[in-house]
Amino acid sequence: MPCWPLNYFSKEQNAGPNLAAQKMSWKVSKDELKIIVNKNANTSIQKMSRELENKNSKEENPIISKRRVFGSYALVGTQRAEFLQFKQFTMIHLSPDVIDYLYTLKQLQNDNLAKFLGIQCNDDTMPTLTVLHTLVERGTLEEFCLNQDFSMNETFKSAFMRDMLRGLNYLHKGPIGYHGFLQAATCLIDINWVLKLSLYGVTNFICDALDNKNIQAPDFLDRTGELPSI
Repeated sequence: MPCWPLNYFSKEQNAGPNLAAQKMSWKVSKDELKIIVNKNANTSIQKMSRELENKNSKEENPIISKRRVFGSYALVGTQRAEFLQFKQFTMIHLSPDVIDYLYTLKQLQNDNLAKFLGIQCNDDTMPTLTVLHTLVERGTLEEFCLNQDFSMNETFKSAFMRDMLRGLNYLHKGPIGYHGFLQAATCLIDINWVLKLSLYGVTNFICDALDNKNIQAPDFLDRTGELPSI
């Protein structure tokens, strides 16, 4: 059964002059955030492809020793992070309910969730909204499903499904209650072959900002500017 940080719901625990700062711990400032662009990403991908082609055809799962090649990633302080970034045009209203919700999201801890690190937004000199979670090294479920060099046997299938259900169970039985952006690309596989869900619990916040014309969706999302309702 999920173990929730129940002290968050205790008024006595949260009382005090630092309450406002605690509740805003999810907000990443522009000074904490740095986007790293890998200029050699295409070269690295081509090299990896050649190495895979040269592998002995009898060798099983040659991709097992490979790591993801990131076109870009973020640094939140010293923490490496994956991110989803939008152009921001106007200030986003952060109601007390929204602040409480994002604070709760930041407190989540589960082996099958990529840790939510926070959101960068409402910065005058950095006109973006950036959703951040812990970087996961090995790959996405989508990449493994599409890679012909990887044998998705029954052991992998059952393990990945088990991990996915554990992550969803934790979300659905807790205060967040939903994932909202579940697809193979948001299921990440770490170096220990553990599946972790990412970009969970943020779609309502993002969709509200899109509806209010606060932000513009990245090109790779739906051309209507809408996130999938999953």
